[in-house]
Amino acid sequence: MMPATARRAVGLDRDILLLCLSDGRLEVRRRGSSGERQLASMAWHDRDQADPAAMLRDPLAELDAQKVRVELVVDPELTLRRTLHVPRAAEAEIRGVLSFEIERHTPFRDHEIYFDHVIDREASNDATVTANLVIVPRRIVDPVIRGLRELGFDLDRVVVSPAAGAAGDETVTIPVEGVVKRRHRGNNAIKLWATLTIVLAVAAATMPLIRLMSLSETLAVAVQQAEAEAETTRSLQDEVDRLSRGMNVIARAKAEASSPLAILQDLSHLLPDGTWVVQFSIVGDEVILEGRTDSSARLVGLLEASPLFESVKYLAPVTRDAREGLERFNFSLRLAPG
Repeated sequence: MMPATARRAVGLDRDILLLCLSDGRLEVRRRGSSGERQLASMAWHDRDQADPAAMLRDPLAELDAQKVRVELVVDPELTLRRTLHVPRAAEAEIRGVLSFEIERHTPFRDHEIYFDHVIDREASNDATVTANLVIVPRRIVDPVIRGLRELGFDLDRVVVSPAAGAAGDETVTIPVEGVVKRRHRGNNAIKLWATLTIVLAVAAATMPLIRLMSLSETLAVAVQQAEAEAETTRSLQDEVDRLSRGMNVIARAKAEASSPLAILQDLSHLLPDGTWVVQFSIVGDEVILEGRTDSSARLVGLLEASPLFESVKYLAPVTRDAREGLERFNFSLRLAPG
């Protein structure tokens, strides 16, 4: 109910400082109640990131860091998008699973990127959860954050703007370490005084209406109590149904899942002498096997001939260690049904 000028006077409204980052360019814009205007547009390459504060100092010189909210807007062309499928049983820990899977499906390590995901409910099923990932390399974001902090500005959020012409696409907020929405640190006494003044003015204006509504409110309270009791009963029944479905899903998943120890035991009998396994993991019906052997070709033949697996794929080229004289392998094995 407060006019924009009054809200701004007591510090309840702040302009937004937008840093729009695209390939080789950084635009600095200020958005307020009077509209949006460009403060600067500059080239932004790897060499500029060595001292980002120097690049940003002039455009931000006249701004008060405590009176603006700061957002970094990343062009979608600078991001990487992937769709990954995660076993339904791992949905509760899906972000940790996705962090592991990113290293297998992208050229990045987990510590080299920021990412967020959106679960595609239509593409998911009882066995797997489909997650659409938006990945932003840290080398793109971190120099801007460092430059802002050196100049006394804190970043409120990092977003990826919608792709041009992409139907249904929307802005995605990327979780970034240390980036949180801040409370404005203004004159709290003035804010409190202004808020109380407004509350009292509104109360005085609406008092006659409150008197007229008092009778109807008495009846409304009784109706709300009855509705609340009914809603509580429905909520308890829904919770019982949800827990029952969850127990059935867990029991079915445990019954259908293969035992990692049994698979490892079968592999230990199957692998020939002269073969060492340095990494063994299972995700759903896929087994990741990494190690060293005398002959990777002979090892592939043994694995393909085993009824335990229905396919063997190379995850990386086979290389030979000149010092040990052994071949390094990295396979993906698909478990045979049943």
